Amino acid sequence: MYSDKKGLAIPTGVVMFLAILGVIFGTMWAIDNFGGSKQTTLAAQSSQVTGGGNNILTIPAEDVTVTFSSWDAYAKGTNAGTGHMILSFNGDIGVQVNDDATKQYAPGDAYVALLGNKTTSLTAGTDYYPVLKQGALGNKGTETIGAGQYKTGGASQLTFTVYDENDQPNTNQALAANGQALLKWQIKADDNLCVGNPDTGGENAMSYTYNNTVISSVEQQSGAKIGTPTSVTSRTQHSTITYTFPIVCDNNKVTEDVLVKTTAEVTSKHNINMTVSDITWDYNADTLEPMSGYADEDNNDIGIADFVVGSLRLS
Repeated sequence: MYSDKKGLAIPTGVVMFLAILGVIFGTMWAIDNFGGSKQTTLAAQSSQVTGGGNNILTIPAEDVTVTFSSWDAYAKGTNAGTGHMILSFNGDIGVQVNDDATKQYAPGDAYVALLGNKTTSLTAGTDYYPVLKQGALGNKGTETIGAGQYKTGGASQLTFTVYDENDQPNTNQALAANGQALLKWQIKADDNLCVGNPDTGGENAMSYTYNNTVISSVEQQSGAKIGTPTSVTSRTQHSTITYTFPIVCDNNKVTEDVLVKTTAEVTSKHNINMTVSDITWDYNADTLEPMSGYADEDNNDIGIADFVVGSLRLS
């Protein structure tokens, strides 16, 4: 038996049992504070670094070598070859670079560039429409900002056909005073080129110039009526009205119906001239902001110079 200071008698077996419990709990406390918790903490830290042991730690690239490149959209092995315009790219503002030239930037850098820096006075059948590229660099050592450019098509690179109200091709339409007729025209683009820049997602413009002393109205049946580009030549005693029509490329066709109304009898000298203004990319020379349309911020013609594609034939 065991007695405490107050004289209480405690069985020896109970004392031994309590002593054993003390040893057990003391050992568990020591493990938790000096061994187990450290192991748990290290495991958690390892999980944070490696993504739970399933991911590889990625180290960002210090520099990205960027190549600026373009090619013929219908023949990738053919170089479009006009150089490129960096509108904004980190510290580069309004900088021209040669085709396939390289420059160095940092991961995440945002850019706006026109591949093919020629935007005005394009030579139909030779030059290419520019392509707008916008985005930000990824986290890799090399990157190419590139795209296919579309070769331009003008009057010599398309087939233009007009039809009278009976769908007879290239036939004059007789019209009496206070008469009307639903005529039609069609453009077919030559192989591997475009009338209008597909990259803009917009539409071309067709301007109809007619003698307003005998013709009261010319109404294209589809497309939007828009303001006539300032580059379209005006004439005395004539009016001009402009509608949009779709971009056409690579052996495809676009067809439009046109309703003509008269106030007096017409003759062949009253044919309605038709002028195409092609849509393309340009940029504001002052702000370097990209824009699409038929003219720049100063109303100068962009793309191919406006061209008379033909006329609605009257008699």
